[in-house]
Amino acid sequence: MIKYNYPDTDPDWGYGGGINIGGRMTIPDIFYGVFKNVEITNNVNNDTFWFGSSVALSVRNNAKVDVINATIGDNTTPTGGAIVLDWGAEVNIINSILYGDDPREIFLDNTSSDHPSTVTIKNSLVQGGESGIWDYGGFNYINWEEGNIDDNPEWIGTGDYPYALSANSPCIDAGTIDTTGLNLPAYDLAGNPRIKNGRIDMGAYEFQYPPAVDPSHDYNNWLYTLQNNPNPFYEGTSILFSVHNSHNVEDITLSIYNSKGQLVKRFTSENHDFSPYTEV
Repeated sequence: MIKYNYPDTDPDWGYGGGINIGGRMTIPDIFYGVFKNVEITNNVNNDTFWFGSSVALSVRNNAKVDVINATIGDNTTPTGGAIVLDWGAEVNIINSILYGDDPREIFLDNTSSDHPSTVTIKNSLVQGGESGIWDYGGFNYINWEEGNIDDNPEWIGTGDYPYALSANSPCIDAGTIDTTGLNLPAYDLAGNPRIKNGRIDMGAYEFQYPPAVDPSHDYNNWLYTLQNNPNPFYEGTSILFSVHNSHNVEDITLSIYNSKGQLVKRFTSENHDFSPYTEV
């Protein structure tokens, strides 16, 4: 597992910043690499010498790289992109997030039709979508497969893992249904179980669903959900609840999540008049 945060890269002779695969190899050489549970964020490459400057991952000269459950975001470089491919490079992106990188997420920097590069993307979030990938030479291959989205990943933005997913993230349970052959580790980059709720998330962090409250336990001043009808529901439901201490109803927050752990609606004392026995 890798967490790569380096605020200002100083690349040598123009091959770009970030992680460099195949940069000094000759065309007949073939290098294969795999990145899993990787976070590459908040890097800066100020190189203006090389038009296809990279800042997260540079793959060149027939190198082949699999990027699986990676989170790549908020990286900046002058011209190229977060991931740059050149001279026969092949990159497979699976269950990953590429978002917030400037000027773009993926740049295919081939100037010769003799050595086209190939990028294949599946069940990943890529800002700008397929149209946001720049094929500079016009003869490279972009395989935009099923399950890809172009949306805000809704990172939590704070704490020890600011690039973990919030409850509203569209990346939750959006990875590949079948993870056979991916050889994933048991834990994500934060040390949590890699697959939660039966399906893997996109990115390096797996959303951890909030634990259920046990009404038989004495949680002082906590909210107890007693009944809701209908259940399950689509358009609306009635929720009847009580609190352990009726004197603290002004401190109540009632949050409703769907089966994916995404927040549906939140009631607080600021927007709802609670009483010791309340139906909302």
